[in-house]
Amino acid sequence: MTLATAALNECLEQASEIQYDPPRSLRRPTGNPTEFPMDALPNVLRNSVLAIYDKTQAPIAICAQSVLAAVTLAAQGLADVKLPMGLVKPISNYFITIAESGERKTSTDSLALAPIHLFEEQLTQNYIIEKHQWDIEYAAWQAQQTQILKDMKRYSSQEAKQAALSALCAPKAQPLSPMLTCSEPTFEGLCRYLVHGQPRIGIFSAEGGQFIGGHGMREENKLKTAAAFSELWDGTDIKRVRGGDGVIILPGRRVCMHLMIQPGVARIFLTDQLLADQGVLSRVLVAAPASLSGTRFYKEPSPESDQKLTRYNQLIHDLLAAPMPLKADTKNELSPRVIALSPEAKVKWVDYANFVEAELLPGRQYELIKGLANKLGEHAARLATVLVVTQDPLAAEVNSINMENGIAIAKYYASEAVRMCEEGNVDKQILLAERLLHWMHQSWEHNCISLPDVYQRGLSIVNSKKKAIPLIELLEEHGWLVRIQEGQILEGKFRRDVWRIIRG
Repeated sequence: MTLATAALNECLEQASEIQYDPPRSLRRPTGNPTEFPMDALPNVLRNSVLAIYDKTQAPIAICAQSVLAAVTLAAQGLADVKLPMGLVKPISNYFITIAESGERKTSTDSLALAPIHLFEEQLTQNYIIEKHQWDIEYAAWQAQQTQILKDMKRYSSQEAKQAALSALCAPKAQPLSPMLTCSEPTFEGLCRYLVHGQPRIGIFSAEGGQFIGGHGMREENKLKTAAAFSELWDGTDIKRVRGGDGVIILPGRRVCMHLMIQPGVARIFLTDQLLADQGVLSRVLVAAPASLSGTRFYKEPSPESDQKLTRYNQLIHDLLAAPMPLKADTKNELSPRVIALSPEAKVKWVDYANFVEAELLPGRQYELIKGLANKLGEHAARLATVLVVTQDPLAAEVNSINMENGIAIAKYYASEAVRMCEEGNVDKQILLAERLLHWMHQSWEHNCISLPDVYQRGLSIVNSKKKAIPLIELLEEHGWLVRIQEGQILEGKFRRDVWRIIRG
């Protein structure tokens, strides 16, 4: 050992004995993702969530979102809810789940939507037969019309033609298209489908970025698309005037939604001021659970999970197969019965609405999510009614237990919204510095680290000196890194830019 090396090591030993100020957090803590309130779900739904979790090991909240969205689709055509102030509203819901790639979003959605896709197949088989017969009848009707119009001997006057045409038996209504789900429609395309399609439909996508980045959400279309989906959520009749289609008026349609998107896409969508001002974001229920990657070691699914999903599949089938409450003399205009809150449920709802109102004051927990908070009472009532219909499609009212459960789920979404709002205000460099610090604590085995180590062996996104220096300066400023002025030998090489890592 040379004298220089010995002197350097002596300096380092003395430096290790220095008592540094404790490190400071890079930002105000926002808390961990809220746990989904599983106890608020009826047994069949709770068991189905646990079964999907058992099979996929996806975060519980993702499983719960998928199940709630699926059951909303199945139930939304059967009932509306009457709010305490007298307004009657649909029970449709818009869900968004935020998760990184690899969190098994697709697998989860596949299991939750399996009974809906099976029912779609049954509808399709019937549709093919009915549509073939309808095409024949329609062609025959058109041929008769053509014959009457061309036969100048038998129908020489305009009056005679009109009388003959009026006497023709018009073909029965075109059979309804069988689709119950779609992934990325434009609003105009959705309207065209709803003319001759099922009166209840769900927009479901495990790659929701395709919808958010699609034609309907381009800058020039974004506002009208957001306004249209807000109106659908509100239960407003669809009214469109277009050159090619003429006037379209579609009352009695129900649309729900579940989009699974990655954090980057979510950040763009949920922080869009235009969408916030329009109000569509206050109609969305968002969950962003913590990742389980790295903990999902293979285990054999329990046989009981199949039994739980069998009961869930039967529930969804029964709801979809129940006779749709249609307006008289229409083929696909829903006229759902109205379910009101029981007196006890109304007390729960009023107490919750007042609680939310108080939390809107400056400095209180819902100050940052005023848009969503102002609709939390309605969200709670919608969710409670979905739970009611799930348990008893003929129930006369929302009881206090289901109202409590609807409120518990609404509180979950409010908590997630507050956390994500706070995180959305955090500078991206702070978030990246946190990730780098986590990597140093979890994956870097040495007590010191050099600048080249950071950008050559650390996070893949921090892959240059230019990117690494600002993050190191942030960590140094907050006391997580202490620069070793004399440099240090690391792994046999002398490094001039070296920092001691402070661990907790």
